[in-house]
Amino acid sequence: WRFAALQPGLELLDAVETRYGHVALGRRGAQYSIVSDGRVETSFPDADQVRQDAAYFYAQAEGARRVLLLGGVASGLAAELLRYPLERLEVVQPDAEAFARLRTHLPPETMAALADPRLRLRFEDGRRFVNALAGDERFDLVLVLAGDPSTAYNNRYFTAEFYAAIARGMDPSG
Repeated sequence: WRFAALQPGLELLDAVETRYGHVALGRRGAQYSIVSDGRVETSFPDADQVRQDAAYFYAQAEGARRVLLLGGVASGLAAELLRYPLERLEVVQPDAEAFARLRTHLPPETMAALADPRLRLRFEDGRRFVNALAGDERFDLVLVLAGDPSTAYNNRYFTAEFYAAIARGMDPSG
């Protein structure tokens, strides 16, 4: 009932409460939506939008070879970024339990990306990962897909200290 009231028109497929919050998977037709704490976090598949986003992001660091992506696997962005000549795509997802629940609903392109040897999927808090970056690990492009700073958890990605930590892990040309 709660899900139907917050997301009218979405059919609830699965839901889980984890230490990161309440995550639900809904569907309307062929489109899936991940709903985190009552708000739509991402919807997939949306090939045209993801292709546009990937092109825009990649254009920000033309020639990027090493990319850090905080979130964004389910949206298809990781799969689309792998169409570019990347050496490595490091993807940090905070919630392994929620990801496991939605994995069976991911489109084939995303599943193929997860098997790509250039993609390294880590289940870890994004802020903790960034804070632990050593000077020897350099990224040409860092994408933070943490959602709006509407919760204390997401707000941690919108601080000067967080972006200073990212800067320590970026290549000077990134």
